[in-house]
Amino acid sequence: MIDEAAIYDRALNSCEIRDIFEANVKGKYSLLGRPAPCEVSADIVVDERQTRTLLSTNWQAWQTNEISFTATQNRTPLRLVGREPEMEFDTFELSEITAPNYFLPEETLKPLIGESALGTWRLEVWDNRAGAFINPAPELVSWQLRFIFANTNPPAIPLTFVPATTNVASVYDTNGVPVTNIVAGGEIRYFIVDVPRRATLATNILAGTGDLKLLFDQDALPTGTLPGDVVFNNNGAGGGETFLLATNGLPPNLKPGQRYYLGVANVNPGETNTFTISVAFDQTDTNLISVLALTNAICYTSTIPVTNAIDYYQFNVSTNAASVTFELTPQNGNVDLVVRRALPVPDPLPRPIAGKYDYLSANTNTTPEQILVTATSSPVPLAPGIWYLGVYNLDTNAVTYTVCATESTNSPYNIIRLTNNVPLDFTIKAGSQPTNFFVFTVDQTNAAVRFDLYNLNNPADLLIQRGRLPTPADYFDGGSGDSAYPVSITVATNNFFPDINGNWYLAVNNNGPGDLTFTIRASLPGSGGVIINPQLIITNG
Repeated sequence: MIDEAAIYDRALNSCEIRDIFEANVKGKYSLLGRPAPCEVSADIVVDERQTRTLLSTNWQAWQTNEISFTATQNRTPLRLVGREPEMEFDTFELSEITAPNYFLPEETLKPLIGESALGTWRLEVWDNRAGAFINPAPELVSWQLRFIFANTNPPAIPLTFVPATTNVASVYDTNGVPVTNIVAGGEIRYFIVDVPRRATLATNILAGTGDLKLLFDQDALPTGTLPGDVVFNNNGAGGGETFLLATNGLPPNLKPGQRYYLGVANVNPGETNTFTISVAFDQTDTNLISVLALTNAICYTSTIPVTNAIDYYQFNVSTNAASVTFELTPQNGNVDLVVRRALPVPDPLPRPIAGKYDYLSANTNTTPEQILVTATSSPVPLAPGIWYLGVYNLDTNAVTYTVCATESTNSPYNIIRLTNNVPLDFTIKAGSQPTNFFVFTVDQTNAAVRFDLYNLNNPADLLIQRGRLPTPADYFDGGSGDSAYPVSITVATNNFFPDINGNWYLAVNNNGPGDLTFTIRASLPGSGGVIINPQLIITNG
């Protein structure tokens, strides 16, 4: 007799066979009548890959299990496969894990400390594990970048360059005058220093009334006790503190293009002291200053405020230009003009400081400024390429002005060649610009040369210069004369001037109200001209 027959469409596992045997007269195998525990199991399959197997021996109660997996694509399939006959499923809950995942970069990010965060940041991710190349390819859904900035409380004051072309950064007022700061009690006054990209040296200078100390930190506001802090307290009351940062040498080192922080504190917390602070760099980024390009013969109008800053312009001189005229016309105040040819030097922009400009025009009040540059101009002759113009305000009010650059392919000068010992009669119109010049060539290593100006009808000046056109501000020698007193200039060789060879240029300036008529002559020894060495003879009586 067969009682409660059952048909299985699969092979029975060892646990089931054992339970049927041990059930004996109780009948066929039953989960409720199981005399001994057997494992029940289910497989977790994600994206058609088995990732985990759930096992349990507690078959008499519902069990709660948690699994985590990573979705590789939108609509990623998730399957739970229960092993017959025991595994059953009831309630499911699917939720996204919100806690962030952290991954270390391939290289340390420590070199970025102190760098500016400005710019575009890009994340590059790759997976080079074995078996990581799957289809479809993994996809980064989103990412986030958070910055931890230096603590700026209390406020840190940036040191600036005023005017923009100076190499000294400090705290300036609206008139470009360094500000006197105050530090009271135990407080620390903080300052930010942005290092120019071209700087290799920085001299940090603290000057004050009492006993002060200067604090430095490359990455954060210094307190004097933080890692990386350097304290300079070498001088007593009124002595201030100075220290040098360099790109090479002992640390701390200067880092071009980066930022560092300074702090000023009282050595005695019971004092209140005043101070000035500045940082002088060997090189600055003047190429970052806005420089407006001028177009030939097109004037540009602007207004410059009451400031130490300079308005800069540039003009590109063409290869066939014979002359360029730079003009500045103020409307309501006194502004001046400086011009400088662009050269590959650390600070190429012009300033009204000796050695920082090629030409300067500084007329008073609203008188226009004009600078004419030709191939024979001195100290810098005209050459193709960029020339810089600087306009600066000397008045107590904002000044509106017009600036122009006009080049010409025709020389503005009338240069007349003189022949040895041959007089030349000439006339200069009243009020005309000094465009008439004379040239005489000495090329035989002569001992002397003489220049004569006579038959004058008005007072006049004779100016001479070797190698370039003479001007009232730039000439080798000169003399004044009139109808009664001719002008004679002799240049002779000596121990200090052994060679007079070259082109000698002569200019005659009219000092009278009407047209000027005169005779001019250049002569060499042995040509019929008379060379007289100047001397003073004193006799008795």
